[in-house]
Amino acid sequence: MFELFVIGTFWFWALIIAELVLLFVFIENENGVEATVSLVIFAACLQWLGNVDLIGYVLSNPLSILAVVAAYFVIGSVWGIIKWWVFCRDRLEEYQDARENFLRSHGADPSLKTMPENLRAAWKKWLDDHRNYDQGRTLDEAPRASKNKSRIMRWMSFWPVSMIWSLINDFVKRIFKTIYQKIAGFLQRISDNMFGSIRDDLPG
Repeated sequence: MFELFVIGTFWFWALIIAELVLLFVFIENENGVEATVSLVIFAACLQWLGNVDLIGYVLSNPLSILAVVAAYFVIGSVWGIIKWWVFCRDRLEEYQDARENFLRSHGADPSLKTMPENLRAAWKKWLDDHRNYDQGRTLDEAPRASKNKSRIMRWMSFWPVSMIWSLINDFVKRIFKTIYQKIAGFLQRISDNMFGSIRDDLPG
């Protein structure tokens, strides 16, 4: 049989890198079916176009495989819970950001703990007019696990890829968001000082 993806060769590593890239792309774009298909094709290439006997290893080491599968499911379940918590936190931050911008645009203090009585109707209308594009929910509605079943299953099924991407993407974004929050006031003072002389050209 023709062996192209022999362990240690250029094509072997090229196949692995290509599969990793595909998994990251598919999972990031919430394409669970495509990710699964790519894994099946990847395993088939190693089995029948390489020198990796996956089927033989599974048949000769059933207990080890069962232990690995069990651990995979446990870790995936725990990761699904963690990822759901992060997802809900991000949705809450979306609401809080939108709320602050709304208050600011209506001349109110964005740090107010409760929405002023005279703005509540307008705020409710704003929320109704800006529903989530894929679930039809407003920002004030708590995410429902039942409506995110496929997303949660994807996190759990492909937890190694999801975990790595979250650590890289979410962690980096969180760092820069924290940095921005720390220096936002300083950046605004730069803008205010630079444009301060313009106020003398305007009435009031």
